Amino acid sequence: MASSARLPNPGADDGIWGDLLNDFLAVEHNRDGTLKRASDIDSALAAVADNKTKTSSAQQTANTAQSTANAAAQNASNALSTANSAYQKPGGGIPESDLASAVQTKLNNSGVSDAVVVHKTGDEAIAGAKTFTERMVINEPGAGTSTLVLADTANPGITFGSDTNLFRSGNGQLQTSSALFAVRATLGVVAIGVTTSGDPTRRFQINTDGKLLWSAGSGTQETIVVRNTSGGLKINNSAGTSGSPATPTLAVEPLGVTSTSTSGGGALLVNNGTNTGAGVVVYSNAGSGATGRLMNVRSDNVAFPQPAFHVDYKGTSTASEILHNGTGTASNALNITSTNTDDSAVGINGTEITRGTVKIVHNYPGVADPNASALSLRANGTGTAAQGIFFDAENGGTTGNLMKMRNNGVDQFIMAPNGGLYTGSNIQVGSTVQDFGAGAGVIGLKNATAIPTTDPTGGVIIYAEGGTLKYRDPTGAIYSLTGGGGADANPQPTAQGFKGWAYDPVACGNFSQPTSGQPVLIKVKAAVSGTVNNIELYVGTTVGSGFTASSSFAALYDMSGNRLGQTADLATTLSSSGTKTIPLTAGVSVSVGTFYYVYIVVNATTMPQLPRSGANIGSYNQGLSAGTYRFATLGSGITSPPATITLTSSAALSTAYWAALS
Repeated sequence: MASSARLPNPGADDGIWGDLLNDFLAVEHNRDGTLKRASDIDSALAAVADNKTKTSSAQQTANTAQSTANAAAQNASNALSTANSAYQKPGGGIPESDLASAVQTKLNNSGVSDAVVVHKTGDEAIAGAKTFTERMVINEPGAGTSTLVLADTANPGITFGSDTNLFRSGNGQLQTSSALFAVRATLGVVAIGVTTSGDPTRRFQINTDGKLLWSAGSGTQETIVVRNTSGGLKINNSAGTSGSPATPTLAVEPLGVTSTSTSGGGALLVNNGTNTGAGVVVYSNAGSGATGRLMNVRSDNVAFPQPAFHVDYKGTSTASEILHNGTGTASNALNITSTNTDDSAVGINGTEITRGTVKIVHNYPGVADPNASALSLRANGTGTAAQGIFFDAENGGTTGNLMKMRNNGVDQFIMAPNGGLYTGSNIQVGSTVQDFGAGAGVIGLKNATAIPTTDPTGGVIIYAEGGTLKYRDPTGAIYSLTGGGGADANPQPTAQGFKGWAYDPVACGNFSQPTSGQPVLIKVKAAVSGTVNNIELYVGTTVGSGFTASSSFAALYDMSGNRLGQTADLATTLSSSGTKTIPLTAGVSVSVGTFYYVYIVVNATTMPQLPRSGANIGSYNQGLSAGTYRFATLGSGITSPPATITLTSSAALSTAYWAALS
């Protein structure tokens, strides 16, 4: 039989008393507290003896109690032979009173540590299940060879209570089928960390405030996933600088083939559902140091057959919108550059009913913008033969105008479906600077810079040379449109400082005296728009005399019979011969191309002579009716121009008197 176990020696077995007590009790008791049989006791004693051999630090102290332990073992063996008298462990465990007084003293010693140190020596194993009711310390104090080893199978592991476990699930793997929590009293400190041997910085870390942090194993943890203060998930990347930009903060790189569905596919899908807010927002507050675009879409394979950017839209607003508040001469709201020589840089198709397929609006910027335009076109490159504007109505053509230009809602220039040109104003030929003589609805024709030298195949070639209108016919004959060939042929009123006249005064060949008290109406057409201040007349060699006081006047009427202005009494003016510029009491506004009536009434015993055309013939008013006659009379016994006159009551006059406006 192996040497007997002994009880601890109070005051002398510090540090090994637990081993001695366990060895002592194990002589007679199984781990469940029941008594062992004699053969079991011998085996236990042998194990105790072996354990004593290994416990060299306590060997000498144990020798002094060896004989006592042997006696106790013998007594226990004798007791087992008589089973009826064997010690039975009470149901509640061995009471303190059943232990030796020395053991009781040692157990009650306040200097004994509360910790239970669990270890194994060599290949020893503790058989049977163990329940720990006090703190279990593994490998304390400090790293050593004593560790807790679990079996090389998924189970068993360590079970806490009846529902929480921790076990080895594979090579280098520790797993729990329950929840794992890290609870610390401080917010914002590490709760879980992952690193490799030798890393000065954790490669992955979970903080108690919910942050997830990553690093390369050294330096700072530059990539952070955190809850945004207003909700949502935010990724921060602090690794990059302007000199050394960081890799993408978030990269999505599928390893397989993603769906092409526009509602459920893509390498990255943002399903906004019924959310009424924005789906994707890219925001930047970077300044002049920004080196990257806010969004890049790139295809690097020339065989890529799909659009790089596509929008499907069903709504009531615009499918794509750009709000540009930038500045600078190179800051376009949209810049498109294409190097494809086989197709257009921009293709636009529309099916509008009352709108243009493309609508461009230039808004007044609040400052002078004479060099701005709603549409600016340019063809670059030496040798280019590109057309400035090309339009074609295919598949049968269009019945609408090929071009229409408006200003303030009024049509000013139209190119009809047949190519006809129409303008609401003037046309200037031979210059980009208008020269219309203040006219409207006229053609300004500059002298030809190269006189035509070949004949037209049909029609004529019209041009100006030396201020004379000419044309060349298919025979090569050149004609001057001078109306007589003189330098002053067919002059205009403005050539002599008039704003209008009844006819060219060169046609005046005689004089006549109007009837006293009978108004004469002379039709005059305004050659320009402006203010008329005078009525122009001429008095021949026979001058007026015997005037009735305040009964001789000239006036200006519109074609509705309204008096627009009148002169003062003409008695003094008509009592002498020569040209007469007679002022109106107030200026009158006239419009170019509009007809007016000069009204003259004189009351005198000798009527002054007024110029007229060479003969008195009725054809002057041919084709006209009362109210539109070129020359007419209206009533008799009149002493002053009334506010309104009834032009339809006028009578045709065969004397073509001359008058003008200035």
